[in-house]
Amino acid sequence: GVFEAATDLQPVRFADVTVTPSGTVLVLDDVGRRVLGFRSKARTLAEMVRLEVEGPTSLAASGDDQVAYVAHRDGLVRLDLATRKAAAIAGPDGVDLAHFEWIRWHRYTLVDAQVTPNGARRFVPLRLNRTGRRVTEATLIDASLPAGSGPTFATIAGDDLYYLVTRSAESGLLPDHAPGREIVDVLVQRIRLR
Repeated sequence: GVFEAATDLQPVRFADVTVTPSGTVLVLDDVGRRVLGFRSKARTLAEMVRLEVEGPTSLAASGDDQVAYVAHRDGLVRLDLATRKAAAIAGPDGVDLAHFEWIRWHRYTLVDAQVTPNGARRFVPLRLNRTGRRVTEATLIDASLPAGSGPTFATIAGDDLYYLVTRSAESGLLPDHAPGREIVDVLVQRIRLR
């Protein structure tokens, strides 16, 4: 089925989607700076949490039905879905919690792609404490994407992170390439998380 935001919620732009363990679909609206949601029998999206942040980019449901996380331009927030409140996530000194392109949940860790000042991306899993309110450890995964790569998309299956990245290809690589059309290479990679 197709699900749309109600007319009174317009304008919206869907930036990310996640599903809680019980099947509630959460959608990040980066224009309205809010999280919308619906349960499986609902027909339209409804506002769940208003975000007081700039530039929300990604959304991840935790391992329970009460908590989700949003990455934004300046950091991370923890969403309490029962009270519909958002609170900033703190981290250790010297750990940059800003500029995440996407975040995904994996066993009390937010796995993410962080955009560096030179435009490259790096993967920095953030271990959370048991309440999910504070980052206790950040570890750099030895895999990165060069500056100039297109947007990445990611999912976690079991203990594996799969990410897709796009980048422009050389038009001379394909002899039957139609002039005026851009060629895009799509690359899918896997990183073992455990």
